[in-house]
Amino acid sequence: MSTRRESAFSRFIDAARDLFGAEKDAERRWQKLVPLLRDLLADPEIKERSRNWPECSHAERAEKSAPSPSSCAPKNPEAFSREDTIP
Repeated sequence: MSTRRESAFSRFIDAARDLFGAEKDAERRWQKLVPLLRDLLADPEIKERSRNWPECSHAERAEKSAPSPSSCAPKNPEAFSREDTIP
């Protein structure tokens, strides 16, 4: 008989589903999720697999694409009258 060990990811998903089904208060639910995430991220298999994950570049892309405050300002603020503004 072969014994198959359940993965950390599967355990996390099952526990999270149980938690979200049982705990109706969102704040308490997210607080209770912290130890589940800790266990998932501490798993040696997850750590090993994560070494091959791509680098996250979301922050870098956001910095490059975000307009500077001066680019959002009108070139000539006096050109707009109060009637031109939307309430």
